[in-house]
Amino acid sequence: MSNAEIAGKLHVSVATVKAHTSSLFMKLAVGNRVQIALLVREAEG
Repeated sequence: MSNAEIAGKLHVSVATVKAHTSSLFMKLAVGNRVQIALLVREAEG
């Protein structure tokens, strides 16, 4: 989903979605959402 779609579903601003996404990227040491999805898939085993 796009940042705008996520923001609409959660009733928050796009800036809030971007802030949380950036935080996840830093904490997980990844550069994009695809890499996060791959990490999740690995964790599910």
